[in-house]
Amino acid sequence: AASLDFPPFENLNGDKPEGFAVDLMTLLAEEMGLECEYLPSTKFDTIVPLIQTGGKADVGVSSFTITDKRLQQVDFTDPYCNVNQSITVRSDSGITDVAQLEGKKIGAQRRHDRLRVGCENIKDAEVTGYDEMTAVFAALDSGQIDAVSVDLPVANYYVRSYSDCQVIKEIPTGEQYAVAVSKE
Repeated sequence: AASLDFPPFENLNGDKPEGFAVDLMTLLAEEMGLECEYLPSTKFDTIVPLIQTGGKADVGVSSFTITDKRLQQVDFTDPYCNVNQSITVRSDSGITDVAQLEGKKIGAQRRHDRLRVGCENIKDAEVTGYDEMTAVFAALDSGQIDAVSVDLPVANYYVRSYSDCQVIKEIPTGEQYAVAVSKE
């Protein structure tokens, strides 16, 4: 199960999953003599409960950060990527420093207990959660929000795709991505 909207790790190209985590899962399955089959793109915040209940999906691969809360619900493989958070704004916003986001609207993907990661120290920030990263960047592009808080590799991908935005801050969080598996 994966939320296939988090490039460069997992996303759809037409109806075909692609990205680093997709390639990793394909290679792992091949090494184990298995076939990797993706469910239709699944909302991120439903994947851990889906893995917990079992039956429909064997693993969750959606750039899951290992957290204490998630470790109470599922187990994880060894980490496959270390990442930090970032803040991205429109290039024409005039915002060049995180302090300028005080009282502003910041968008992020709803990811369980992770919605405010990267925004904790921005005074009076109004953080709005979206189901998909494409919706977060569309909201930035249309002026509905002033900034995006997201993992740096994903921000860099979108900055290349949306030439009118820029990363203004990397926030060292030392997060580790891993594959979620059932405790069973």
